[in-house]
Amino acid sequence: MGRNSSPDAVEPIIKQLNRDFNGYVRKGLVWALGNCRARRSLGPLIEALRTDIPAVRLWAASSLGQITKVSYEIVVGAIPPLIQALRQDSIPAVRSNCA
Repeated sequence: MGRNSSPDAVEPIIKQLNRDFNGYVRKGLVWALGNCRARRSLGPLIEALRTDIPAVRLWAASSLGQITKVSYEIVVGAIPPLIQALRQDSIPAVRSNCA
């Protein structure tokens, strides 16, 4: 699923991200959202970067970098949460991925 870049995959991935309790699953889901490179992914990825467990935050940061290829507006939306996490996250690997 993570390599499926179909726009039809975005909504089911977001729904699963919002309801799955398994951190490993959520990690894969944020990775998949980055590969989809869809505008709709921005909000859920920012939320994951701000609130989820370290492994999910790490992949959310990388995925935000992936979706910046969509448009300038996505870049503008992704940069502030990445900078905030870069400055405040307690996990060095998450900060590294934000950078």
